[in-house]
Amino acid sequence: MTNLNYSEFSTEVLADALKREKSYIQLKQSDCKFFARKIQRRRGYSHKALEAFAYKIEIAQRLIEKAQEEVAELESVIAQRVA
Repeated sequence: MTNLNYSEFSTEVLADALKREKSYIQLKQSDCKFFARKIQRRRGYSHKALEAFAYKIEIAQRLIEKAQEEVAELESVIAQRVA
């Protein structure tokens, strides 16, 4: 979330947002593993379906990267407030 003014929010709200982002990352990582297993097993899926699974993995990885950036921002803001 670029251009977000973190000073408007309390430390507790930021800590909650941090927890949500971390759980979101875990969810997307499990989605990646799920689709990777489907691609690896291949049986019963068309080539089109396998390509769709690969695309879903690619999207999930991009979302994970953005969420990790947000986690880094939140952690730095919280660390500055605590210090």
